[in-house]
Amino acid sequence: MSIKLGIAPIAWSNDDMPELGGETTLEQCLSEASKAGFTGIESGGKFPKNSKELIPKLEKENLQLCSGWYGATLLKNTPKEEFKLMREQMDLFKDCKSSCMVFAEVTNTTIRKSFGHSEDLSSNTSNWEKVCMENFQYDIDYEMFGKFRPQELGYDLDKFVSYEKGCYRGQEIIARVTYLGKKNKAAVIFANAKSPITDVAGKKIGKEVFSKNFENLTLHHYYIEKNDYFVEGEQISPYASQW
Repeated sequence: MSIKLGIAPIAWSNDDMPELGGETTLEQCLSEASKAGFTGIESGGKFPKNSKELIPKLEKENLQLCSGWYGATLLKNTPKEEFKLMREQMDLFKDCKSSCMVFAEVTNTTIRKSFGHSEDLSSNTSNWEKVCMENFQYDIDYEMFGKFRPQELGYDLDKFVSYEKGCYRGQEIIARVTYLGKKNKAAVIFANAKSPITDVAGKKIGKEVFSKNFENLTLHHYYIEKNDYFVEGEQISPYASQW
């Protein structure tokens, strides 16, 4: 029985976070993959989108295209529309004699399609930060480390928090709410909202956790109860909410 080894280019650069390995060239990736003993490699955002350009680059390093990621949006598109969007990638894989393609449904997620992007987030890191904030999927950097409890950031506790290992700030509170009580607060984001934000009776809804400025937009992150929200007597709608 023979086994062929392939590798993904994410070991050199990250399509979802372009600042990670953004300066690494495709040529370096292919060369080092070959020198490491791999005979196959998955496609990635830096790969040419047609076989006339890609095949010579692969052949130079004695590599084959073994697979690649495709992010589908079948919750928005019909199967016929999705197949049309896949066509270019499928033709490339067929020309390169790739045996498979990784197919995933990614509607309403922060994951981007690796084959074709509607925008280049690598040219503007704030776009990535904005998308993360809108989806409550924060990159915990040195500015945020140790400042917030997981529930304040709106982290999906089933996904990000383990009750079986480790310790973290707010662990006892989260465990009590999870096992003994019910959720009464959630993460809510308002856009360009003046302070204070109140309920219908004029009572402040709670403390702002933090805010971030983007081009022509300031997003204010709160951890608050479910309610109707008002600024100076006028009702406002959340920009994003986990309620």
